[in-house]
Amino acid sequence: MSVLDYRDIRDQTDRVVSLLQDLATLLGATGGGTTTLETGGEIVPGLGFRSEAEALRQRASEIRQGVFKIIVLGEFKTGKSTLLNGMLGGKKLPAKATPATAIITVLVHGDSDQVAIHEEGKAEPRRISWEEFVRDFQLSHADIETLDSEGSIDRFRQVEYAQVEVTHEICAGGVRFIDSPGLGEHLSRTRVALGFLKQSHAVIFVLNATRLLGPEEREFIEHTLGEGALQNVFFAVNRVNQVNESDLGAIRGWLQSRLGHHFVSDRGDFDPALYASRVHFVNAKGASDAASTGDEDLREASGVPALERELQSFLATGGRAAASFGSTIRLAEQMAEAAVSRIATEKAALDQPLQDLQARFAGTEARLQSLQARRVDIERTIRLFGETIRQKVYGDLSRFVDRMRADWAQDSRTLIDLDKALSLRSVLTAYAQHEAREQLVASLSVEVQRYLQIKFGEWAEQIPAAIREDVESMMDEVEAQVEELQLELNRIASMFAGTDLSTTSVAAGGSLQQVLLSAGDIGSMTDNIMDMGDMSEVVGRLAQQAIAVLLVGTFLTGGNFLLAIVLVEAIHLGMHESEVKKRIREGLGEKLYENLREQVTARRRVIYETIGEQFDQFAASVTKAIAAQIDGVRSEHQRIIERRGQEQSSIDAEKDRLEAVGQKILELVDQLRSTVELQPQPISPAST
Repeated sequence: MSVLDYRDIRDQTDRVVSLLQDLATLLGATGGGTTTLETGGEIVPGLGFRSEAEALRQRASEIRQGVFKIIVLGEFKTGKSTLLNGMLGGKKLPAKATPATAIITVLVHGDSDQVAIHEEGKAEPRRISWEEFVRDFQLSHADIETLDSEGSIDRFRQVEYAQVEVTHEICAGGVRFIDSPGLGEHLSRTRVALGFLKQSHAVIFVLNATRLLGPEEREFIEHTLGEGALQNVFFAVNRVNQVNESDLGAIRGWLQSRLGHHFVSDRGDFDPALYASRVHFVNAKGASDAASTGDEDLREASGVPALERELQSFLATGGRAAASFGSTIRLAEQMAEAAVSRIATEKAALDQPLQDLQARFAGTEARLQSLQARRVDIERTIRLFGETIRQKVYGDLSRFVDRMRADWAQDSRTLIDLDKALSLRSVLTAYAQHEAREQLVASLSVEVQRYLQIKFGEWAEQIPAAIREDVESMMDEVEAQVEELQLELNRIASMFAGTDLSTTSVAAGGSLQQVLLSAGDIGSMTDNIMDMGDMSEVVGRLAQQAIAVLLVGTFLTGGNFLLAIVLVEAIHLGMHESEVKKRIREGLGEKLYENLREQVTARRRVIYETIGEQFDQFAASVTKAIAAQIDGVRSEHQRIIERRGQEQSSIDAEKDRLEAVGQKILELVDQLRSTVELQPQPISPAST
C-alpha cells in the first residue's frame, strides 16, 4: 500500500497542475508565437479548442486549491473553528460568535487576504476584506437569541459559502477544510448534507466532552452519516480539559458503547484499532494556544496532532490521491484523442489545392449552419424530460406528505421531544400568561422544525432514485443526439480536408462527457473530485439539491403551525400531564398536516419552476458547449484556407508545428498518467 505525506501530495499536485496548464496552452487559441511550457521546452501552440482549454485551466485552479475535502461537523459551541485553528497552527478563523459558525467557510490553499463570498444566483463571488467578513457575517446577539428561541436563522440564506485562503502545509498538501455551521441551523445543515458532505473525502465530527451525544447529534450520525460502518468519519471529542481526569475513563467507555458498531472489521466484529484511529479526545483550545506560542510538547499533549496524523494516513493511502485525479485524467485523454484527430485532418487539408478548399468551405458552412437545428433539438429533449421529471418530483412529494401523516403516531414519539418542549407546569403557566404561552409555542416550533428537517431530509435523499429511470432515459437520448451531431462534425471536417471518414470513430470528435466537461458551469458543479462516468447521478443531484433547499425555505420557516390553538385545546382536557401531551401530539398532527397539504398545493408552481430552472441550466450548458465546438470547426477551416494561401514553406512549417503539438500533447498525457500512477489508455490508432 502506497503511503504519501502532505509534501508528496503537494509535489504531485503541483506537477499535475503544470501539466494541465501546458495541455490547455497546446489545445487553446492559435496564432501566437513561441511559448515556454511550464514543464519545460518551447513550442508554437494552439489547436483552437478554446472551451476545452478553459475547462483544463479551471480544473488546474481547483486542484491547486486542494484535491481532498474534509468537512468539520458538529453542534454549535463544540469548538469546530477552534479545532481548525489548532490544526492550522494559529487563529485562522475567529472562534466564538463568529462567521465560521454562521455560514459554511471553505479553507483552501492560497495567500490572498480577501474572502470570497459565494452567493445564490451569482456566477462570480463577491470579494471582501477579512475585517469586513468578521463584521458582516458574525453572529449578532439577535442571531443568537433567534437560534435559542427558534432553532434557526435566515439572515445568511442567500450565502452558499465563504472561501478563505491559507498557507498552512496541510492545505498546501492538498486539503480543503469545510467549516460548517451547527447542526441546529436548518438551512445550512441541509446544504451540508446534500452538497459538501457528499463531496467530502473525510468527516471530522466534533463532540463536546462535557455533554456527549445529544439527540440531534445521534440522529445526524445514524441517519445522515450512515447506519453502518463510518470508515471516513473521525470523531474529535473536544474540551477534555474541562472534564475531571477521574471521569475520562467512564466517558471513553460510554462513548465506545454508543459508537463502536460503526467501526467493525470485515468479519463484522468490533475493530479496536480502527476505533482508536477514528475517535480522538482533544483539547482544541490548548492546541491553538500552543501553535501560537510554538510549544510543540503542549500541542502534542492536546491530542490534535494525533488526529492530524490519522487523517493524513487515511487520505494518503489506498490510492485516494490518484483517484481524486481520475476524472481530470479521463478528460485530458478525451481531449488528446480529439486533438490528434483534428491534427490529422488539418494536415490533410493543407495538402489540398486552395481552390478546392474554398469551394468545399461553402458546402461545409451550409452543413454547419444546419447543425443549429440539431442543437435546438437537444435542448428541447432536455426541457421535455425536465417537464416530466418535475411532475414526478411534485407527485412524489405529495405522496410523501401523506405517508408522513400515516407515520405521525410513531414518528412524533421518536423525533419530537415533548418532554424537552413542555411540562405540566409550563402548560398551566401558558394557560394564564400570554408571554409564557408564546415561549411554549416557540419551544414546540423548534421541535416541529427539527422533525420536518429530518423527514424532508429523508425525502430529499430519495429524489435521485425516484427520478433515476427518467434521467437515465434523458441522458441516453441526449447522448445519442450528441454523438450523431459530433459524427456529422467529423464528416464535415473530413469533407473539407478531402479525406476518408470510414476509419474515424465518434469518440475522436468527443463524447457527451467531453461536451459537458468542456462546459465550465457543469464542470464546477461536479467539482474536480467527482467522477463524471454516471451523468445520470449528476443530473439527479441537481434536482435533489434544488428541491431540498426550496423545502427548507418553504416549510421550515414562518408561522407556528397553529400551535397556540392546539395548546389551548389540550389544556381544556384536564390536568393530567400525560393526557395533555397526548392531546397536544394528536392536535399537532392534525394541524401540521392540514397546513403542509395546503402549502404543498399552493407552492406547486414554485416547485415546478425550481426544478425546471435546473434543467434549463443543464440544457443551456450542453448547447453552449456544442455551439463552441461548431464555431471551433468553422474557425479552423478559415485558418487553414488562410494558411494554404501562403508559400509552400509556410505550409510545411504549419504541418511540422501541428505534428509537434500532437506529439507534445500525447507526451503530456502520458506524464499525467504516470504522475498519478494510472495505467495508460491507448489513443485510438484511427486518430493518428
